Amino acid sequence: MNTIVLKLSESDAFLKNISIRTIKDVRALDVDLLLILTNGEHIVISGGAMQALSTPDMVLQFADPTVLIRHAQVANPREWQHAPTLSTLKLDQGDFFESGLRVDTPPHAKVKVILLGRDVLGHALQATLPESRADASGHAIVSADDASMIELQRFDANQSVTAQVTVIDGYNRRQPRRPDHRGRSEGAGHHHR
Repeated sequence: MNTIVLKLSESDAFLKNISIRTIKDVRALDVDLLLILTNGEHIVISGGAMQALSTPDMVLQFADPTVLIRHAQVANPREWQHAPTLSTLKLDQGDFFESGLRVDTPPHAKVKVILLGRDVLGHALQATLPESRADASGHAIVSADDASMIELQRFDANQSVTAQVTVIDGYNRRQPRRPDHRGRSEGAGHHHR
C-alpha cells in the first residue's frame, strides 16, 4: 500500500490526473482528508477535512468526468462515445432532449452540467441542465428541459461549447459497527461527502 501526502494547495494539480471512478472511499482523519483508491493507494490531503468543513462548497477537480454522446459518430459502433477531438461535432435538440448525453461517475452520485458557449455577437452564455443522478452502474443520463433549451438556442452553432461537470458523491454509506454493551450500534448513519 502506497500513501501520498499532499498539501491542500498541491492537491488540485495532482487530482486532475486521477479518475473519480478510482476513488473507493473518502474519510476525515482529524484535520486531513483521506482518499482511498480502488488499487489500495491512499492519498492524504493535509488540512482537507478542515477546509471541507469550513467551505461546504469546496471543489476537488479530477481527470474526469466527461460527457459522453450517444452515437456521436455513426461510423463508430459503440453506443456511448467521446466527442471527436480532431473534428467538429454538432449536437441537435434530440441529443439534449432524448437522453443523448451521459456522464460516468461513482454509483448514485448527483451530476450537474453547465454548458458554456457564446452567442453570435461573442457574448458569453451558459445553460444549466437539470441535475441528474447516476444509477447503480455509475451512469447519469443528462437531458435538457424547456428552460435550458431556450438558453441553448441562443448559442452560436459555429462556436465551441464547453461542459462544466460537477459530481456530488453523497451515497457513501457507513455500515453500523458492532453493538456496544447496551445493545446500541455505534457509528450508525450516513456519511455524506
